[in-house]
Amino acid sequence: MKFFEKDYKFLIIMMVMMLTLVACNSTNKVSDSDEDLFKFKNTLIGSNSAVGQIVHQLPANDKLDKMMLETEQEPYGLSLNYKNDNNPLSPDDWEQTIVYNASFIFALIPNVDRITFTVEEKTYVIHREFLQKWYDGHVLVEFESTNDLKEFIGKYISDQQKMDQLFEVVANQ
Repeated sequence: MKFFEKDYKFLIIMMVMMLTLVACNSTNKVSDSDEDLFKFKNTLIGSNSAVGQIVHQLPANDKLDKMMLETEQEPYGLSLNYKNDNNPLSPDDWEQTIVYNASFIFALIPNVDRITFTVEEKTYVIHREFLQKWYDGHVLVEFESTNDLKEFIGKYISDQQKMDQLFEVVANQ
């Protein structure tokens, strides 16, 4: 039993060190390299380290306050809590960031079905199935590169009417 406890403590220490390193190396923009995020393609929601690395490479990562994996029972989820201090984003910028980040997370993590974004006191729950319908049926896990997915997302988030439609439904869930 003591052997297991030592291994468990070592694993926790290593995870904390890994998350600290990831947080220290994060930037607020996704790099143009296809390898950066898509090297995590097919990550499972239970992989705390890999999920953390994905989230810390997405926009507004400098505002991320807390990340929680919801893996106790299916459907699996991810909760991301943000603080909108230090160079606050406008409501429209937050909406674009939420769609962008949700799209990348759904494209890279095939077994996450919902993402809960909390920005200050406002909560948005984005479901994979709903977002794919909003994207006219396009399946996000079929994308194979950062650039292709960025280009695809850009066509939708630049359409204010489409964005209003999405967040009207999200607000009423």
